[in-house]
Order: sequence, then structure tokens, then C-alpha cells
Amino acid sequence: MASNRRHKNDTASFAELTFAEQAKSINGSLSRLMAAIQAHERRAKSEGRSSTLPKAIKTLQNKVNDLQEKWQENLSKLL
Repeated sequence: MASNRRHKNDTASFAELTFAEQAKSINGSLSRLMAAIQAHERRAKSEGRSSTLPKAIKTLQNKVNDLQEKWQENLSKLL
């Protein structure tokens, strides 16, 4: 059951969200991140700067790799 703590002045922490609410929050964050990267790329282009996309992709790949490594470490501890 969803918590009642969802309003601006009484928000729930991420840990307090239900599984489904956490999934929606993660998806929303990723969507906002993609929009921000696209806006940053457009700004770079409008200011005559080189593309920021390769650096953003590399940063995201590094974060995903870090997440995979931590997941593998935790999995190996369970087995």
C-alpha cells in the first residue's frame, strides 16, 4: 500500500517508497537525465562547442559498470 507521505512538505524517502514507486522514480530520473543531456548537447551546439555526447555516454557507461561490479560483489557474498 502506498504511503501518504507524498506531498511537497512531507515527502517520503526513497527507501520508504513501495517497489513500484521506486521503479517509477528511477524511470523518471532516467528520463529527466536524458532530457538534460539532450538540452546540454543543444546548448553546446548553439554555442559552437564540440559535442558533449561522447563524454556523457562515457560517464554513464562508467556508472553502469560501477553498479554491475557492486552487484557482482554482493551476489558473490550471497553464494
